[in-house]
Amino acid sequence: MSLQYTIHHDGQTLRSEATGQNASFEEMQEYSKAIAMSAIQHQSRFVLCDEIALFHNVGIAETYRMAEQLTVFAKFEIRVVLICNEHTYERAKFYETAAVNRGMKMKVFLQKEDAEQWLFSEQ
Repeated sequence: MSLQYTIHHDGQTLRSEATGQNASFEEMQEYSKAIAMSAIQHQSRFVLCDEIALFHNVGIAETYRMAEQLTVFAKFEIRVVLICNEHTYERAKFYETAAVNRGMKMKVFLQKEDAEQWLFSEQ
């Protein structure tokens, strides 16, 4: 398995950290589902996904399908930030657009400080 991740809860915030090289669509899908289920189970209002050290080759159609599956977050009013690297940024921005179009409160960043500022703002 090329993708490894940890999930921690800190009050109303879920923090995940993912690492790996050439993560597959199936691994990325499993990771996304684990975050969603954990956030719902622990009634997290905020989700911060640190994927700076994660590299994948998930295609555009698969990225779209993953965003479709996250509509469960929209029902729970959960804010999600994804911090990625420059290699995955364009695909992550597409993921953001697809998720936001389905009612998600989500944003992608390259810097942790920017991500945290948006995540905990009241906008």
